[in-house]
Amino acid sequence: MVGGIFIILYVFAAGSQPSLVRAAIMYLLGVFSLWASLKGKTLSLLSMAFILQLLFQGESGISLSFILSYLALFGIITLGNSFSSLFRGRVPPILSGGLSISLGAFIMTAPVVAFYFGTIRPIGIITGIIVSPLCSLFMIFALAALLVSFLPLPLWDFFDLLLGWIYRLIEFLVSSLALVPGISISRAAPVLIFTILFWLLIIFLQIMDEEHRSRLASFD
Repeated sequence: MVGGIFIILYVFAAGSQPSLVRAAIMYLLGVFSLWASLKGKTLSLLSMAFILQLLFQGESGISLSFILSYLALFGIITLGNSFSSLFRGRVPPILSGGLSISLGAFIMTAPVVAFYFGTIRPIGIITGIIVSPLCSLFMIFALAALLVSFLPLPLWDFFDLLLGWIYRLIEFLVSSLALVPGISISRAAPVLIFTILFWLLIIFLQIMDEEHRSRLASFD
């Protein structure tokens, strides 16, 4: 419950961006499911957050931030988990987690990115691997800064300086990697078709891989 209160305060302090509101709703739903002894699967929480956000913040449903936020997380939950399963034992753990997340988010958002911007940037996969841990670190320190702001301790300047350093590092990395040319796309429909077919292929490979691992395990 304490964490939920801090999340709500952070949303009010940082602003109600669609992606931030989505994360807050999912966190609160997760807390409620634990409190009520319910099985809160991530995909179910995402679906509930989608419905609630459209009900109470319907105007955000047409924003690009809203669309990409939900598609990216949907890709991470579905495709990302499939990639993670396929990478298990084949890709070093230090790389497999970030790579699975980046691939899932990139592939699932590619049709929308192609439609709105007329280009896709595969360098985003590498960018996600590098920047995601820094963004998580930024969020942790931001929540800590919000906590100390309510305490009579002279710690705000320290956190402000630290957050500034992390933010500038993220900005530098993203700006530098953004200089890598993308792939121009004249029509988004082929990208959408490729995404769907590739998604089905990965799911098929995951099923075959799990069956193969099960057969090997039976001989141990």
